[in-house]
Formats: sequence, structure tokens, C-alpha cells
Amino acid sequence: MTYPCAPEPSGRAGTSLVTVQHWPEMNTNRRSPTHRPLLAVLGVLILLVSLGSFVAGTGAATASTAVNPRIAPPPTEIVQFESGSFGMWCAVLAAGAIDCGVYGTDDYGVADRAVGGFTSVTLGVDFACALDAAGTADCWGPRLPVDWAADQGDLPFTSLAAGARHVCGLTTSGTIDCWGDDPYYGATADPSGSDFVQVVAGNAHACGLRTTGFVECWGGFDGDGPHDRNDVQFTTIGAGFTHNCGILVDGAVDCWGVDNGNPSEGTTVDQTDTTFTSLDIGGGDQSCARTSAGPIRCWGRIPSSVPDPEDVSAYSIGARISCFTRADGTIDCREPVGPEDSTWSPTITQFAPVAAPLPSTRVGRPISTWTFTGPAAIVTAQTHWSVVEGDLPDGLQLDAETGRLSGTPSDIGTHTFSVGSTTVFGTAVQDVTLAVEPPTFTDVDQFHRFYDDIEWTAADGALLGFPDGTFRPTSPLSRQALATVLWRDAGSPAVAAPSAFADVPANSPFIEPISWAVAEGLMTAPANSFRPTAPLSRQALAVVTWRDAGEPTGHPDPGFTDIEPDHVFYDAIAWVADTGTMVGFADDTFRPTTPVSRQAFAAVWHRLHTDSP
Repeated sequence: MTYPCAPEPSGRAGTSLVTVQHWPEMNTNRRSPTHRPLLAVLGVLILLVSLGSFVAGTGAATASTAVNPRIAPPPTEIVQFESGSFGMWCAVLAAGAIDCGVYGTDDYGVADRAVGGFTSVTLGVDFACALDAAGTADCWGPRLPVDWAADQGDLPFTSLAAGARHVCGLTTSGTIDCWGDDPYYGATADPSGSDFVQVVAGNAHACGLRTTGFVECWGGFDGDGPHDRNDVQFTTIGAGFTHNCGILVDGAVDCWGVDNGNPSEGTTVDQTDTTFTSLDIGGGDQSCARTSAGPIRCWGRIPSSVPDPEDVSAYSIGARISCFTRADGTIDCREPVGPEDSTWSPTITQFAPVAAPLPSTRVGRPISTWTFTGPAAIVTAQTHWSVVEGDLPDGLQLDAETGRLSGTPSDIGTHTFSVGSTTVFGTAVQDVTLAVEPPTFTDVDQFHRFYDDIEWTAADGALLGFPDGTFRPTSPLSRQALATVLWRDAGSPAVAAPSAFADVPANSPFIEPISWAVAEGLMTAPANSFRPTAPLSRQALAVVTWRDAGEPTGHPDPGFTDIEPDHVFYDAIAWVADTGTMVGFADDTFRPTTPVSRQAFAAVWHRLHTDSP
């Protein structure tokens, strides 16, 4: 199990340091404690401590928007490093894969899990069990406990703890469910109650911590497993081969159970001379805890040495190896004192870095919906976002607290830069490529008054340009063009029997849009004449948009000097003015019969679809 501290963020790191869940444990006498619960503050403290072994570092940049593809975080970022029995280890990577290995030549170890969306892992003897983000357990390995899938069913878990041949899971409802191959010692029995906040597992026993702070344990060799603890109250616990330790409410460490083989090693010696903030016990006879002052203290069959505590962000104590994660992302593993005393570093599977492209944008178009995020985590550390390599395109800004990219790019071209997400665990870096493309139309540059409206309308597919690459912004919009825009906006519905108009040929490319617009009552064709190429007037545009909105009434007088209350289109013009869909001129006129230019229509259409009237 690993526990975090708070080193200074390092520079560009291939891994982001995180905490880990290691095998925790408990005892057999399933008695329901009758003592009154702790104060609410203790319950909160228990919850926080139990979550402490799941803190995940926030990682690389991910573009998140309705139209933008997600950018995967660097797969080398470590969410959890777990030490197990016989030199086994597994690392949960930010991308959800699990990379596993073994130290030494023992015939133990489990295969990697390349996919699965995993968030945590626990190790038994030659098998592993992992949880995904939905709380579903997945176990694998050459010595997998029997009937694990049938026993665990569809229960959603918040954490798992593996012993030698059994697994226990803490469910989202606060119960504990155990399964595995344990016919003699009772470690697979399920304790009663739904008030558990932590579960741990030793070699042949398991224990659960209740909201009261009391501990219930079950299993153990011939009854030699650790017993229940209803005499003191704990905030967190851990389990070894045949012993348990826990941090008391006052911060001291209390240990109980059986010293395995050599009592002189002090496996069950209490640590009462100082206070502690985290605890981990391997599957053997060693325990380590971080003191409130910072140093890590180990007792029992302790590791050969402990790194400088200021350089250790997390640690995981296994039955044979103890591993310490440093602030720079490297992992040092050590054996207990003995003839095989050594220090080594596991090799985590590396992946080639990839430059992730952001969706391209146009020069001069505002950006407001692009936000970088780190990988999903059970507990999210506070993240600081920054550009660590290269430069943002001119006109763009990155919010350090939210990771939001905003502004209006003014540099045409392809821009490459790196965004870093820094937490107390280190800095994860994502290389990003952003293409800022030139204007869509040759006659509408980024300084044009209606540039953003025209670009948006073209991107929306509502109003397109001409074959020569122009938009012709000042040209009038024709009635057939408006019919086409409305028809496209409705999804280009098929028209079973197009209407016959005196001035619209049956083979006209506009026959379906025009027939549909007239049938829907949005546009009219007096005397069977649609006048398809006639310029659209401002009052006609107001009427069409008003009809499309359901012909609302009761809007205040628009105040135009050329629109009286008895004007035939008064309600429509009052609505577009009140909603801001259309505006008048500086001389307080509306000019109802003036033709609508293509650029003016682009502005109206943009307003209709981005600012709800």
C-alpha cells in the first residue's frame, strides 16, 4: 500500500506519483460492538484516511469539448504501485492498464492487463485483483482463488484486499464480501453489518474497520490470527502475515497478533512515542508508518534502508520487497535486512510520447470551450496548469487553475507546445499541436466586422461560399437561399411531392427546400409564385424567424420610427428587436424593405443559434 506526502513538484516527469492500496487485514470473532459511535469528526477522519490509499495524481492535458476528440493522458503516469508477496509487483497506469513484474527468480508473478480502465490493484500469492472505475472486480493469475467470479457477483466495490488465497472487498454500501480458496481458516467468511469503512487482508485472515473505530477480524492459522479490537478506536489499520497494526485516534500505532517465527524482530511492538499519519504493513513481518514530522519509521523485519523522507511521495511494503516512490517518479525497492540485501528499481513499460493534436481553428475565431483535464481519479489532487515548453499562439491564454484555453488566435500556422499539469505528486506533460488555419473565404479576412458570424455560419453548413472561394458578404440573400438554409437546419427532410411553382422549375436544385418551407408555413408563394431569386427583405427575414419561433406576441414597442403598431409585420419586428435577433440603424429606423445582405444574415443566424431569444 502506498501513502502520499507533499514533495515539491518536479519538472517534466514520465510518471505522476500517487498512493496505492496494499493488503490490509483483520480478525475472526464477528461480534457486533455495542459501544456508542465516535463523534462525527472521527467518522470523517476515518473516511479521509481510508481514501488516502487511493489518491491519484492528476496528469496530462486532455482537450474536452462537444466537438473535440479527447487526448489520452501519458500512459506512463503511475496511479498506483503495489508490492506483493515473493517479489511480485504491479503498477496501475493512468491510461487504466496494469503492468506487473517480479523481483528475483521465484516462480511467481502475474500477467499484465493492457486494457480495462483499472484504478487500483491488490496482490495475493501468484494472483492479482483490480477494480475499475465502476467498482467491478477483476482477478487473474496462475493461482487464482477458486470461484472468485461466482462469489463476488455484481457487487460494486470501493476497495479490495488480497491475502494468500482469499480476497475481501468493501462494497459501496459499507458491507464486506470475501471469496477465495480458504477451506480451513475462515478468512472467506463475510462479517455482518454495513458500517465498515476499510478492509484489510493478511496471509490467512482479514479484518474490517467500522465507523465506530473498532476492528473486527476473522480467519487465521488455527485461531492464531489477530483478534477483534473493541478496547481502542482506530482511524486506519493494516495487516501482515499473522499480525495487525493500526493508527489510534491519538496518532499512536497499536499492534497486535502473533510474531511470525522471530518475536525478537518486534513485529507487534506498539509505536507510542510519536504520532503517525499513514501506515502500511507487508504480507510478511514488517511494518512502516510515516510520522507526523515526516520521517518513515519501520519495525519488524524492516527494509535495509529507507530513503530520505523528503524525497518519498509514496511507499508500498510487500512480503519480500518494500518500494518507495520518489518525487522524480523513480521507484526504489529494497529487501529486508539479510544476505540478499539490495536496492533495485522496477522497469515500468514505457510508451513512445505522442504529440496530441487539438482540433484546428480559424485565425480570429474566439476559443472558449477547450479545457485540459487530467485522467479520472477517485480523489483529485489540486492541479496547476502551465505551458512548460514552447509558446501558446498569440491571442490565447491558459487558465492556471481550470486548464481552460481561451482567446482569439491571431497567428496562422501550426503551433506546437507542451502543457503541464502539476500536483504535489509531480508534473505530467502533454505535447500538443494546434493548427490555426487561414480564413475560409478570400474576401473575408479576420479583421472583417462579420468575420466570426460568417465563419460560424459556414462551419455550421447553413450558408456556404461560392466556387471561386468567395463569400460575397455584401451581396443580397435570395429567397431560395433562405429556404435552403431553413431546410438544412431541419435536417434536409425529404419532400414526397414537391409543389409546382410557376417560377421554380421542377428540376431546380431548390425545389425541395422551397416546397418544404412553403408547406411548413415559414415562407409563402402568392399566386403560385415564389420569386426564388428575389432579394430577401429585412421584414421578410423577421417574419420567417418569428414564425419559426412559434409567432410569439406581447413584446414591447421596438421604437423604430418607420414601424407603427398597425404595420402588417409589427409583431414579428417587435419580437426580433426585443430578443436581439435583429437590430435597427443609428437613425432609429428598421428599414423593413431593405434587402438583407449575406453578411447581415450570417449575423442573425449566428445570434439565433448561440443566444436563445
